[in-house]
Amino acid sequence: MTVILIIYVLASLLLAIALDFLAREAAYVFRKRHQPTPQHPPVSLIKPIKGVSEFSEECFRSWLKQNYTGHVQFIFSLQDPDDPALGVLGKLSKEFQFEVCINAVQPDLLGKTSNLDYGIRIAKHDLLIFSDADILAPPDTIRRIVDCLCGGTDLVSCLPTHMEARNTWARMYESAWNSGIYYLWAPSMLHGVPAGVAGGTVALSRRTLEKIGGIRSFGQYIADDLAMGKKAIEAGLKVGMGPEVFSPVGFIPFHILLEKFIRANLIFICMPPYNVFMGIITLFFSYAYLPMLFFGAAIDYRVALAGLAGLLLRMFSIMRLSQIANRTLRLPYETIVSDILSFSAFVTAFFKREVLWSGVKYRVIRGGKIQITNITNS
Repeated sequence: MTVILIIYVLASLLLAIALDFLAREAAYVFRKRHQPTPQHPPVSLIKPIKGVSEFSEECFRSWLKQNYTGHVQFIFSLQDPDDPALGVLGKLSKEFQFEVCINAVQPDLLGKTSNLDYGIRIAKHDLLIFSDADILAPPDTIRRIVDCLCGGTDLVSCLPTHMEARNTWARMYESAWNSGIYYLWAPSMLHGVPAGVAGGTVALSRRTLEKIGGIRSFGQYIADDLAMGKKAIEAGLKVGMGPEVFSPVGFIPFHILLEKFIRANLIFICMPPYNVFMGIITLFFSYAYLPMLFFGAAIDYRVALAGLAGLLLRMFSIMRLSQIANRTLRLPYETIVSDILSFSAFVTAFFKREVLWSGVKYRVIRGGKIQITNITNS
């Protein structure tokens, strides 16, 4: 038993070191200086909108204040004429020029992809940027995206770093999503085996969109970004990395966190990314400490000690990730509770393929496609 436990601790240590290296490598590549191109083609930027948050005005403004010298057509696409986001857009319209379209969700698409489809219909330019409502962009984001597209990349996917968590549940969400981005998605992009695209901000030409089948080819998947990336790769297109963008988290209540965890696990179960083996190994070592720590003492004190070592290494990884992704060093005291919730969400998702998302209950079917089963007022 002692040998097995030593192997577990050493493997966990090696994993922690490997993940730290991958995260630092990703951060360096995404933040390093790039070689700009002399081209400044016109761009249509489409933002699918539903609802507002405390960060909405800041996020919208960050795109409207880009330093890109080419023409940018800004399109905010909504689905509800009573959406509170219209108040924010009304305020911004006094300073900036942009277009707003409001259309009901199409029956063969979901809310976000329906908004994107309507935005594309009024887009005037060949180069398209899709950016979620909660994305905050540095001033040179469009410039760097266009440099990637003009440099031979067919589909550009930016790295979305989650930040500004305001409560414990939000910190759990921030750590979990940044872990997926920095430990799995970004390394897969860097090493030529892209696991789909990160959906916060993507860019492509109309021709590229046509090659992957248009919005409807990925518009009914629980993870439309993974589906988009998969179809692009299957079409032989080059998927590349764009600049870093930011997603402010703010305050998240417990029930929303649980919905997010269930959705993430449904994605993992129903439409796993290309590096699923790596993900399974990572999850195994991430959660293995829980039964060892809680039940190990009943078996052998050495099991409990090995579990404690696993917990400390797990906390080290999360602490280092916070330092790399968010430029802040904090003690992740919520680790045990977060991992228990995440594992519970995995079990729930495995046996019950449903999730409540933005007031709509979805059932996930084979391959990751989803069906609407109920609409609530939440």
